[in-house]
Amino acid sequence: MNSAVRMALLVGAVWFVSAMLSPPRQVNAQIPLRGQVKDFVAPATDDQGRKTTLYGKSGKPLSSGLWEMEGMRVETLRDQKKDMIVEAPHCLFDSKSRVAFSPGELIVHKADEQFSIRGQGFRWQQADSRLIISNRVHTVIRKGLLGTPASVSPPSTGKPAALPRNDSKTGQTNALPSKSEIIEIDSDYFEHRSDVAIFRQNVRVKDGEGSLTCGILKVIFEASGSGVERIEADENVVFEQNEIRAMGDKALYIPKQQLVTFTGNPTWKIAEKEGSGEVLTIDNKTKSFRVEGHVSVKLLPDKMIPLSWLSTPSTSIAPAQTNQPVSILGDVLNYTSELAVFLGHVQIIDARGGSLTCGVLTNIFSGQDGKLSELVAEQDVVFKQGETSARGERALYQVTNEVVILTGNPSWKIGQGEGRAEILIINPKTQTIRAERNVAMKLFSHAIRSLDLSLPQPQGKSHSQSSTNQEIVIASDSVQFKASSAIFVNNVRLTHPGDPEREMTCEVLAAFFVEPGNMLDQIIAEEKVAIRQGDLRAFGNKVVYWVPKGLMELTGNPELSTPARKYRADKFTLDRVSSTFRMKGNYRIEIERESIGASARLAP
Repeated sequence: MNSAVRMALLVGAVWFVSAMLSPPRQVNAQIPLRGQVKDFVAPATDDQGRKTTLYGKSGKPLSSGLWEMEGMRVETLRDQKKDMIVEAPHCLFDSKSRVAFSPGELIVHKADEQFSIRGQGFRWQQADSRLIISNRVHTVIRKGLLGTPASVSPPSTGKPAALPRNDSKTGQTNALPSKSEIIEIDSDYFEHRSDVAIFRQNVRVKDGEGSLTCGILKVIFEASGSGVERIEADENVVFEQNEIRAMGDKALYIPKQQLVTFTGNPTWKIAEKEGSGEVLTIDNKTKSFRVEGHVSVKLLPDKMIPLSWLSTPSTSIAPAQTNQPVSILGDVLNYTSELAVFLGHVQIIDARGGSLTCGVLTNIFSGQDGKLSELVAEQDVVFKQGETSARGERALYQVTNEVVILTGNPSWKIGQGEGRAEILIINPKTQTIRAERNVAMKLFSHAIRSLDLSLPQPQGKSHSQSSTNQEIVIASDSVQFKASSAIFVNNVRLTHPGDPEREMTCEVLAAFFVEPGNMLDQIIAEEKVAIRQGDLRAFGNKVVYWVPKGLMELTGNPELSTPARKYRADKFTLDRVSSTFRMKGNYRIEIERESIGASARLAP
């Protein structure tokens, strides 16, 4: 049973007391003012035609208009039928001030047994229609009294169940109805006057489905007297139902709107999810709630989009820390059983410092257990931890296949380089990232060190840029990489942005990195390898380059050509450290005739 329904049921505890306690304006009979009276009856009718009758077993005058009454019973009629009944075994009645009071018990209940309130010690001021019950106040209400939805309360049998009370004539106690049919309110103090009724001190509202506690519960009636305008709960308000718990300094219930609003540092918890904000509003009509202002939610990592792929696990992090709650921050949260939507400056932070920021975050739940099935982040989505980051316009996390799909011109910067593509697919479980369509990745200079794939230059020629140029861009149809490797597939093209005269193309290229610093260690290119450097060309089926050694090896029917010569062999080896070029196995050199003739003419 949600808090809005529970708040609505509280109306009965004061609404019917208000109708019963309105003082009669036209009195048809008076209580005798002299002598002891037994079995007296005092009927009265107000100007609206409501009838009230006061009964008493006995009454005797004490002094100056003060009467001692035994067995007091007040009955009200509505549409010629008995409506409300008030009973007190013993009380004192001041006939001058029209005040009844007693340290003893008071019982108020509906004739149809839909509502009752009892307590110890009361004061009834008839002049201003004020009732005070000072101790052990207990209220019982049948849920059907306030039209509780069928989904909350059991179907009615058409016969109201009796509420627990002592029958004044038989002394027997009626049977207690099922806990699912009633709501009970306990407090240390109760007061009703005019259009306000107040429960104070240790207020506890409970039924078979949940509970509400607070320090003060105030019900304000409409001026027209046709219903309840609002219900206010103050001082450490706590609402609990099954796995739901909501807390705040204040709670306001508007019956006509069926809205309950918690303010004053409200917090809430649903199963393993918990959060806070500035305003928490529960909508009973839609079975949803909304949190506004500095929204903060904590939940376990397996209930949220994984961020573990952003960093390499550290040996300094204890295993228990890896399952620390994830924090979600935002401006607004709209929550239903199917969706949880965060709006405005949304940020997710995990225990290791990884974060996700976006404009809108939508959690999609499915099944009866409400488990997360999909998560969608939109509007400038950024994953980040330290220097590792990925950015796009939309991220989709699918729980079934455990992958994050980033679209909308996604780009990334992960250790060994940065890149862009049309689609970025992240597998947090294996910490693998795959980029597809129009992939372009740039390797940073600090990761490349002295990488230079250039071939020996003809005498007198030089690069258009220094051979120490350290920028490399690799384009392909797709790439898959981890912290230690990147594998590019289909239409691979490696270029130096600062030197358009140098490039390498192939079908598969693998780059391997080592610690510390994720330095580039080795590059392997395979299938239709072609290297261009100015007017030099090299071809083969495989190139292996050992970056720290400055060593490149070309195999698979390799061929090297210049405008004047062609070289063939089983293997070409270029050593950048010693500036040597070697051919090995079945090598052959082809020289253009014009080149030989020119050389002969120049000979002495």
